[in-house]
Amino acid sequence: FEIMPERDVCSWNTILSGYAQSGCVDEARKVFDRMPEKNEISWNALLSAYVQNSRMEEACRLFESRENWALVSWNCLLGGFVKKKNVVKARGFFDSMNVRDVVSWNTIITGYAQNGEINEAR
Repeated sequence: FEIMPERDVCSWNTILSGYAQSGCVDEARKVFDRMPEKNEISWNALLSAYVQNSRMEEACRLFESRENWALVSWNCLLGGFVKKKNVVKARGFFDSMNVRDVVSWNTIITGYAQNGEINEAR
C-alpha cells in the first residue's frame, strides 16, 4: 500500500477494511485519520470495527461526529447496544431513529427477547 504511486478512496477503504475485519481497530483508525477523502464505506468500516470489537464508547463518539448516517449505520450501532445487553440504551437509540426497517425492528425485538423481556419484545 505504501509504495503505490496513487491511492484513491477505494484503495484506502480496502486497507481500512482489512484492518477493521482483522480486529486491528487502532490500526484501522490510524488509516481512517490519514485518509485524504472519506466516503460512506470508510465511515461504516470504522463504525463497524468499533461495534464488532465492543468498543461502544468510541463507536458512539464516531457516530456523533457527523450527520446524515445511512440506515445501515444506525442499525449497526443499535446492534452494538443489543450485543452489549444494554437494552435501555438500545431502546433510547431505537426511539431516536427517524427511519426504521425490518432490521431495526428485528434487532430491538431480539434484544428484548435475549434479555428475558418478552413483554417488551411483543
